[in-house]
Amino acid sequence: MIQIMHVTELLAHQRLCRNLRQRASQRKQILNQEDLVVGNTIHFTRMRVSLKKPRF
Repeated sequence: MIQIMHVTELLAHQRLCRNLRQRASQRKQILNQEDLVVGNTIHFTRMRVSLKKPRF
């Protein structure tokens, strides 16, 4: 009986770890996407500013 409990607890723990790892990877992907968007907007605003500046 104790053995079965231990195995189920182990399985539950593994599942929890896997869920946490998946969530972390998803969060990382979302952060990477946000970084890309921010980087693109900064790039475009810089281009716009450089276009507005008078060229000598």
